Amino acid sequence: MRLLLPVIVANLGLLLGIGGPARAADACVDLVPVVAAERDMQTHLRQARLFQRKGWTQDAVREVAMARSTAEGRQEPNVYTLSAQLAFEIDDIVGARCLARAAIDLQRSGEATEKARALLRELNRTFGFLTIYTSGDATTATFKVTPPKLFATAELKTYAERMVTDLARRHPLPVSVALPSGQYTINGQAITVLPGEAQDLTLHPRRTQPAWASPMLRLRTGGEFRPSQSHGPPPVVSSTDLSATWPLFRGRQASLYAGMRAGVLSGGRLSEQLRAPAGGDIGGMVSGVWVSDYSVEFHVDAALSRARIGGVGFHCPLDGAACTTGSGLAPTDRLFIRGDGLQWRAAAGMDVRGFGNWESLGLGLDLAFVRTTGTVQPSGT
Repeated sequence: MRLLLPVIVANLGLLLGIGGPARAADACVDLVPVVAAERDMQTHLRQARLFQRKGWTQDAVREVAMARSTAEGRQEPNVYTLSAQLAFEIDDIVGARCLARAAIDLQRSGEATEKARALLRELNRTFGFLTIYTSGDATTATFKVTPPKLFATAELKTYAERMVTDLARRHPLPVSVALPSGQYTINGQAITVLPGEAQDLTLHPRRTQPAWASPMLRLRTGGEFRPSQSHGPPPVVSSTDLSATWPLFRGRQASLYAGMRAGVLSGGRLSEQLRAPAGGDIGGMVSGVWVSDYSVEFHVDAALSRARIGGVGFHCPLDGAACTTGSGLAPTDRLFIRGDGLQWRAAAGMDVRGFGNWESLGLGLDLAFVRTTGTVQPSGT
């Protein structure tokens, strides 16, 4: 029994060793499919090496895929190592990592296994491996990826740019991808891709970027309603606002901005012969921004500005007689007036951003309360 026990244990270990690589090979088939063999394993392997030397990469990939489909190929480290090298050449990093592991799991010593170990070390040192899910019921998705600004090499930057382009296309879920390590934003959610780590990312239904990515330059046009007055501007005039702000505080869903704002109000025609002049204002503003999970951005603004007021006044005789007021005035009884004042403005609004690839492009609705104080002086008769 002392002699038989080591033999039984050794045989058990051999059986388990065969089972391990088979499972690894099956996992790789889903990532890097095989092709039905047309000849024996050695012929396909020699042909694949020849095509690789000639630079015919796709032909080499096909030949080694046929070698992997044979019974001998599933136990040959050279087949898996060459498959891993070719997968790396065509930017299939996830497949290359799986195939390199499969070569190592065969537990054979030799040059092929050492090459597989070296390739796996390089991949784990450079790339992180991400599996992307979504929280909804969708079976496919597209991904807007913002990569890091800096990469260790120009080759990694080029690879990352190719991945950004590829992920913008529609893919079945979940998606497995290898990315150079660093900080990424995927569909508005930030993640740090760690080298050599397998990570999961579940995306929620957010299309816009976080609040810290809110546009700092806004151009708005619309209308401004004023209470009807017999001596004031028209009840409704068109307005155009331009604001430029800088962040004081930036968070994932809420931010605070401060900056400058300028606005222009159109004039308006009161009659065929009488038109109220245009006005405008310029000053400072603060803006609070909150971003929801459904592409909607809410903001609250407060502004104080120097205003140039435009309006219509009444004619007052120079001899000290009473000014002409009331309804039914002739055009000669009225005159254009313009003057300086202070304008207080409080506004609230919402924007829908993220149309296609234009993250800063959107539509919005603002409601504002404006109060202007000051005096106006006649500018003509």
